[in-house]
This record gives sequence, structure tokens and C-alpha cells, in this order.
Amino acid sequence: MGIDINPHSVGLASFTAKLNAFGSYRILKADALALFGVLGTLNLVSWNLPFIFMPDECKDTAIDGYGGNLVIGLCLDFIETLSGLLNDEGTTCTALDPKRP
Repeated sequence: MGIDINPHSVGLASFTAKLNAFGSYRILKADALALFGVLGTLNLVSWNLPFIFMPDECKDTAIDGYGGNLVIGLCLDFIETLSGLLNDEGTTCTALDPKRP
């Protein structure tokens, strides 16, 4: 299952799944953190955090602009929610690139 709030990302994930002939998959356009408890727990959670230190005046012009103070809020929300998203055997893979423009 794939979940992303960005419709472009959902489209790319669907294309990739079809291109690679994945037998069974589900890709949702949704806020993953808002689905806490709705889908049950997961075996794997991977996340490419939009961790960009961004001043408030850039919010309206940047894709990652609404993640809280300097975009740290979204990252902290994810970390707080993560333990409830994973089952007992679950794992996470989180990518963080502070150099990303």
C-alpha cells in the first residue's frame, strides 16, 4: 500500500507499480498521519520527510511550506505517530536530505 498527500506522487507511484507489474497494490491519496488507526498497523513505513528549514514568509510559494515552524512540525508529528502505525514486527525507513532545495 502506498499513501501520499501529493496527487503527483500518487500518480507516479501508480505508474511505477504498473510498469513493474506489481500483482497487488493499493495507492491512496491521503494524509497518512490522519489515517492513524483507520488502516490498522503496517509492516513497513517508508517516508521521505520534507525536512527543509524554511522561514514563514516562504510558506505560500514552497511545496513543503505547511509543515509547522521551519517545517519541523510535520517531522515531529510523523515521529510521534510512527509507533502507532507499525505492528510489533514492523520497521521504518526514513529518508532525510537537509540539502534538498
